[in-house]
Amino acid sequence: MHQRCSKNDMFFYRLGSMDEQLDKNKHRGDSYSTKRRRIRESANASWNLVVSECIQGTEDRHDVNSCEYGSQASYATATCSYQQPEERHEKWDIASDSDDDSTGTTTYHDSELNFEDSSCESEADAGCHFQDDSTPIATKIAEWKVKHNISQSALQDLLSILRPSHPELPRDARTLMQTPRSYHIKELSSDGKYVHFGIVSGIESLNLSNIVSHHLKLQFNIDGLPLYKSSSVEFWPILCSVRDTGTEPFIVGVYSGKKKPVNLQDFLGEFVSDLGQCVHDGVMIANGRKFTVSIDCFICDAPARAYVKNVKYHSGYYGCDKCMQQGDYLEGRMTFPNVAAPLRTDVNFDQLTDEDHHRGPTPLSALDIGLVTSFVLDYMHLVCLGVVRKLIYFWISGPTRTGDDVASRIPASLVRTLSERLIELSSSMPRDFARKPRSLHEVERWKATEFRTFLMYTGPIVLNGILSEPVYNHFLILSAAISLLANDQFCHSYNAYAHKLLVSFVQQAKVLYGSTFIVYNVHGLVHLAADVQRYGPLDAFSAFPFENHLYTLKRSIRKGSAPLAQLLRRVVE
Repeated sequence: MHQRCSKNDMFFYRLGSMDEQLDKNKHRGDSYSTKRRRIRESANASWNLVVSECIQGTEDRHDVNSCEYGSQASYATATCSYQQPEERHEKWDIASDSDDDSTGTTTYHDSELNFEDSSCESEADAGCHFQDDSTPIATKIAEWKVKHNISQSALQDLLSILRPSHPELPRDARTLMQTPRSYHIKELSSDGKYVHFGIVSGIESLNLSNIVSHHLKLQFNIDGLPLYKSSSVEFWPILCSVRDTGTEPFIVGVYSGKKKPVNLQDFLGEFVSDLGQCVHDGVMIANGRKFTVSIDCFICDAPARAYVKNVKYHSGYYGCDKCMQQGDYLEGRMTFPNVAAPLRTDVNFDQLTDEDHHRGPTPLSALDIGLVTSFVLDYMHLVCLGVVRKLIYFWISGPTRTGDDVASRIPASLVRTLSERLIELSSSMPRDFARKPRSLHEVERWKATEFRTFLMYTGPIVLNGILSEPVYNHFLILSAAISLLANDQFCHSYNAYAHKLLVSFVQQAKVLYGSTFIVYNVHGLVHLAADVQRYGPLDAFSAFPFENHLYTLKRSIRKGSAPLAQLLRRVVE
């Protein structure tokens, strides 16, 4: 590193001396353009010398086969700029690429060069070092690019640096990554576009070699994903996960438009047909192994669940998709106070018996599933981002009331004490927790995992002595019930007890916080234990892994034009 710095210092010294040379030539007879041409030639000669010395130094250290791109070699890589090859590559016609994803051509635009993000933090954590020397360097670089989400332009610069030492590498990054030149994007009638990747291809991409069972249970997630802050363009991806395999979700299909799809048949038709065929025929993967397939459940938040089922939303009078009660509209919000209303059944849903609940038929009715029981209540949205966040907001910014039996906003001094307790715990949190506790002043930026940690671990400790005894005991009821339902050993044996706790929580919430507190999320707690009894512990059907994958999809979009085409190329790579 010291040697490279001295070479570059020499180069910048040469650049600095050019101003002095310009002053010396100021009184000579050469024209201004001639003087600039001479300086430019001198600068190019100095720059080429530094580049050649960097490459020669890399050859001497034999580091080109390793992926220490961000540690030892990052400085040389960042300073050696990409030189466009003089000859046209035999496969890629760069001049003919365009941004129009409807023509099926590949777009060559990835302008973000973020060397800091793509660097390896450490040998142990980054996993960038390939121990198998028999693996071709092109394969190693391609795997490194996908693992760390390196931009195409950064990979192009790296290839230009490595090609003098490794002529077997392609000149173009798209050749290395096998980026498709042509693809099919379906134009929908609702002013949007859709790409279907397929369920079979997604299952083939998973590592199922260690799976003993020949039966796969598929879970699906459908949700909206805003892409930009300054534009209304959004994705509606259909994600799939194979239960009990430990594999990450994969994309089945993606819709892109300025609003959600208007026509459900256009959006879900190809997906329903593909899923029905997989359930009927099974899935044969590349190694010749065949799996039978069944639909486990659909995991969506309340708006997406109502949208794909084509029923009334959670803010409607008949918005509960588990029971048939009519809501009460109080002070600008829809409440569902009844905890013992008649339950909906799959048969009644298929027959559309409740006209006040249905908005019309749904393409999902073609599948052999129960459209009530197969759509589970996701506790990430219902409990963590719903009930727990609502409780905390009430405590720190709710109405001020009097009386021993009514909850009220806690004083600002106690809010500061509560925040200090949370911060003190952050230094003692084990690595099992994804995030450390933060102050309540940042509660608007808390993630779902932070609300979950507060509910099940830190909340019962830090709230003691802060809340009044009835309110604190009421919070402990929710904490105990969710802890039981999240435990794979107790979720079935104590399911009935957890259900009674949740019903008691909803009933007491009406007394402590008022009738307007029993909104859809709070009411949904009385139906949560039934889903656990049917599908197992809460984390067996939560949206946490799907939300993490949505973040990965969003990071793959690097520019504003043709986002669906960009995503398609990244997924194929």
